[in-house]
Amino acid sequence: MPGPAADYSALREASCWLAGRPQRREQAPPGRPEQAPPGRQRALQRAPLQNAAPPEEPLPGASYCAGAMTTLLALHGTALLVWLPAIGNLVLALLAGLAALAGRRTLPALFWAALLVLLALLAVQAAAGLALVAGGARPRTALHLLYGVLVAVGAVVQYGLRPGGWLRRRVIGEPFREARVMALVCLTEGALILRAWMTGALGR
Repeated sequence: MPGPAADYSALREASCWLAGRPQRREQAPPGRPEQAPPGRQRALQRAPLQNAAPPEEPLPGASYCAGAMTTLLALHGTALLVWLPAIGNLVLALLAGLAALAGRRTLPALFWAALLVLLALLAVQAAAGLALVAGGARPRTALHLLYGVLVAVGAVVQYGLRPGGWLRRRVIGEPFREARVMALVCLTEGALILRAWMTGALGR
């Protein structure tokens, strides 16, 4: 036995839609809003999904670049590369100052070995900072770049003042009061490192 008329109309509409022929839509009763038959509703629901544009894929290498920048930023702000050179320079300044007060003009080889270790750590941190700037990253304030340059200059001066260094041989000459000069230089370098950290981490 045939079912309700609505079932037949839905079947006829689905067959006409599949065949590509125009379909004859029955008029809805007065006072009742016209609704699309179930077959047409399902087709309309599927259409946006079929015609939707595929999601945009990230550019090749974008995730790698973002990961590299994150790694460089973490390396540049590592506590080992910040606090060890800062505190180490302050400790060396104290030791050199005590040696100067004791009347010593030269410093032991252990002092210069410790200084070279601190300079190596600063070199790694400076390389990470330069890579960040080359990659488009910028600090919170431009003062960080200024103090970074001053720290680098201080490190070059420390390296040049070591026994046999180019700065000692060509500029200062002998006799050279190592204890007094290195106390002042290491104190200045430690203060510059702390100031550079403040401008980079705190933005002031």
